[in-house]
Amino acid sequence: MAEAEEVSDGAVDSLVGSKMQPQQETRLASFRRILKQVLMVVCVCQSFLSIGMMATWPNPALADLRASNTTIYGTQIHLTLTQEDMLGSTVSAGSILGTWLGGVVVAKLGRRRVLMLLLLPALLGWGLVALAPSPPVMLAGRFVNGMSCGLTTVSGSTYIVELSDTSIRGGMSLLTTLFIILGFIFTVSLGFALRWFQIPFVAIGISISCMISMFFLPESPSYMTVKKKEDEARKLLKALRGPAVDIEEELQNLKEKNKGVQKESVFRVVRQPAIAKSLAVVITLFFVHNFCGLTLFIVNATRIFHTSGTSIDERVATLLVFMSQFVGVCSSIYLIDVIGRRKCLIISLTIGAVCQVVFGTYLYCKQTQENSLYVNSNQMTLTGKNTSFVEALGITPGTFISNATVYPTVLMKSGWTQVYAWVPVVCLLVFMFGASGGIMPVPFILAYEYFPTTVRSQMSSVCVLVGSLFNMAVLALFTPMQNALTPAGLYWFCSAVCVFGIIVSFAFVRETKGEHVG
Repeated sequence: MAEAEEVSDGAVDSLVGSKMQPQQETRLASFRRILKQVLMVVCVCQSFLSIGMMATWPNPALADLRASNTTIYGTQIHLTLTQEDMLGSTVSAGSILGTWLGGVVVAKLGRRRVLMLLLLPALLGWGLVALAPSPPVMLAGRFVNGMSCGLTTVSGSTYIVELSDTSIRGGMSLLTTLFIILGFIFTVSLGFALRWFQIPFVAIGISISCMISMFFLPESPSYMTVKKKEDEARKLLKALRGPAVDIEEELQNLKEKNKGVQKESVFRVVRQPAIAKSLAVVITLFFVHNFCGLTLFIVNATRIFHTSGTSIDERVATLLVFMSQFVGVCSSIYLIDVIGRRKCLIISLTIGAVCQVVFGTYLYCKQTQENSLYVNSNQMTLTGKNTSFVEALGITPGTFISNATVYPTVLMKSGWTQVYAWVPVVCLLVFMFGASGGIMPVPFILAYEYFPTTVRSQMSSVCVLVGSLFNMAVLALFTPMQNALTPAGLYWFCSAVCVFGIIVSFAFVRETKGEHVG
């Protein structure tokens, strides 16, 4: 560890050079300085690639298990519907513990050290998943994966927000989302070639790479300042901000914003009106983030496509959806620092509301079409409300058939379903494209921009922890909510949540574009 600190200080010295008074910076020098920041952030974002793999692993895993439910030992493993739901919700449960721990250890040990230590829970979690002989062991591994996700979110996002220039901070924060989506795409793609228990070994390799990268990065300048290491912070800030920025002003601004909370307990800080309001707004956005349908599509995309009747292979459709997310994030990296976080939220949620209404309507029409084909009975005579339509399927009216065997057969032969089978794919493609630049990353960005450095990790961990509770609830309730609301009703409910999020964004979200983080 000491050697790593020496390497980091040397790297900073090489960036800084001799002390200079504020002056104009050439375009080439500015490009090189920003490029160095991007490379530093990319090193950190390897941990977010791992988060993406942890979040979406159930998609290729469940598709693989439907084809062959064998373990690494060659034995069989059987998952109930509840256990399939828990593959996603257990990660959220682990994330609750991880974010709580993150708020404590990140403030004590620093952002960089925690990112290095993340290798340990990643090794344990993925190891349990890969070597699982039974569902309980697999779920235990997913819980540890969740702990790793929580720790990564708090430490990595805090580090990036404190490291980046004000002018590009939103774009740098969006790189975390970009790498999470790359994790989605990478994991689903691996599912075409690897078994469910082989994918974890690839994820372990990425975690090792992230730990090695962190050896060569410095600590956050904001963290150095509040820990009374101003000389080191000043040296690093000169390298990061360039000669045209008044470093002393930034340091003074940082100290002023932390002055009122530096010696206060977290419980006293929460009672401050400005902090309490910020906390309430961000937690509300995390509710919208999880219940607008985004979480359901990310974790259960293959299941949703499997039951929606689309003619496209479920894994291919899922990959297309995640590719649309990738394009959406890429297009938003510039926009979020130009039009701001608030407008990105509103645009994103508007797209989400429309897509969810259309998707819910498709499922409602699909269900109505199915109900028109036969009467309610386990053993029935297929007559239908439209006998010519039944005859068009190649089935003679009056034929005695079994609901269990004919239900999917009739549905796949239905001309209506074939004509509109593209609707679920298009709805999810457009929804994910819109969500990736707004409601997916912005709650996390604001959770780190809204609070002073001294309590940033603690306050952001509270926000992410509550978000994890929402995440766990929506994933655990996926099947019960479908049964209670019907599939169509579930997505209409998600659309209503999007509308609620639009109202909150207009009324309460404070824009942070261009502001210095304190």
